[in-house]
Amino acid sequence: MGSDQAKIDRALSYPFETPGASYVMVRGDVLELVEVRLDALAESVVLRDGQVGSLGDAYEALTGHKFVPEPTVPILASGSNASPVRLAEKFSDEKDVVIPVLLGKVNNLCSVYSAHITRYGSISATLQWAEAAITSVYLLLLPEHLLGKMHRSEFVGTNYSYHQLQGVEFTNGASVHICNPFAYLSLWGSLNLDGTSLRLSAFGSEGTAWPALSQGQVMAHVHGLLSPDQAFDAFILSNIVDHELRKARIAHLSRHHADDIDRERFPRHA
Repeated sequence: MGSDQAKIDRALSYPFETPGASYVMVRGDVLELVEVRLDALAESVVLRDGQVGSLGDAYEALTGHKFVPEPTVPILASGSNASPVRLAEKFSDEKDVVIPVLLGKVNNLCSVYSAHITRYGSISATLQWAEAAITSVYLLLLPEHLLGKMHRSEFVGTNYSYHQLQGVEFTNGASVHICNPFAYLSLWGSLNLDGTSLRLSAFGSEGTAWPALSQGQVMAHVHGLLSPDQAFDAFILSNIVDHELRKARIAHLSRHHADDIDRERFPRHA
């Protein structure tokens, strides 16, 4: 289970480490994705052990099998889904899984903190409409057969709803332009401070004045709202070990310190 300090450190590390570039997960291996070819995914160019080659060849070397691409779903990652650490946890039992993850920009959206505390103690993320903003985000090309498992990991219907983002375009500035991607939007709303949403500092944005906070900074803000007389580390740990207390705190945040997500812009899918 790990020590209490390890649990606290993990909560504060959200949204977890990313490579800072496009990548592809093959089993548990993380390969830099030098060039993605959406119409011929096996021919995408990857960097493995310092050598440039095709994704198909890398897959065969790692698995012993020929790579047969399957249909994928483009899903924006506003928080920890951008991290290979979190993806590896979610799909640890999927043999030979291939998930391309593209770094690019998206229009009219910001990655912001949700009025929600995860089971592992972090303040989670969501997307919020932000007119004229341009935000750096990752986009998953998730194999269709993993969509149900991803829904369950996101607690669709309880914590998130699944939407297609009409009028939104993701681009990597080169060959990739994906219109109307999908995303998970928080059912708890976006955390509000002095009338504004709070951006994740891990995902840079232009064209918005919303403040950008680290997980430690937003956690300190939530700590002050919910339990200022409790020691900071004890506050984080209590959210991890006391499920009923965590639920009550989420309900309070959502009711008193959150803005609604502008869902009218986004048709709901599941």
